[in-house]
Amino acid sequence: MNKKIIYSIIILNSFCLLVLIQIQVSIYMEYSVSTGKNRALFGLTEFLRYGHKYYYGILPAIGFIVSIIVAIKHRIKELALVAALISLVAIILSIFSIWRWFI
Repeated sequence: MNKKIIYSIIILNSFCLLVLIQIQVSIYMEYSVSTGKNRALFGLTEFLRYGHKYYYGILPAIGFIVSIIVAIKHRIKELALVAALISLVAIILSIFSIWRWFI
């Protein structure tokens, strides 16, 4: 039963991670074609157009908590820690603007 939970967490978080990477790339592509005042106010544009990216961090946060609980209580620690690592990366991508590193 716990392996099914961990596998579902890994699949769900991998999907969220791929969506977040796609959002970060599209933000970067939009920033790279903008000029002048649009670049100066791009933080506002990013929040208004891509504010939904923060919602993709909710499922990985829940998955992180569940995988840590499973890692502590049960014997499938390696798989649970992989799920927690994928969840942590997805949470970081949803909170921070990683696209700015590519400028």
